[in-house]
Amino acid sequence: MGIVIVLIFGILAAVFIWSVLRKNRIEAEEAGHSKDEAKIIKKHLSDDGAKHIQNVYVDFKDQNIYRKELLTPFEKVPFSDVISYQIVSDADTKHKHHGITRAIVGSALAGGVGAVVGAITGGKDITKFNKLAILINIS
Repeated sequence: MGIVIVLIFGILAAVFIWSVLRKNRIEAEEAGHSKDEAKIIKKHLSDDGAKHIQNVYVDFKDQNIYRKELLTPFEKVPFSDVISYQIVSDADTKHKHHGITRAIVGSALAGGVGAVVGAITGGKDITKFNKLAILINIS
């Protein structure tokens, strides 16, 4: 009985996804967008040396920002429409001592005093970014 329910759910999900994809394709065709248009825009962005992260392209030559979602046409935003931006980050900083390694090296170089000095000195701060994003407000 459980397998039948899972199978029915899987079929319903597949039909739903297919209908959404079909609807997006029809809307893109009605708006005059095609797969070839996306290829042309991507080539243009590549030729201009546009920088991209995930689905956002920044073209400094033409001063436009392009955004591309799955099965939708490129959305173009001129730099002049950007009102403001904000950098959002979430980072953790850890202090690593490496005391044992430094004590061994200090001992090899300067004996017992070198081991003590090596163990209590040094270390470095390491920053790990959990999240880094840019929020762009447009008009």
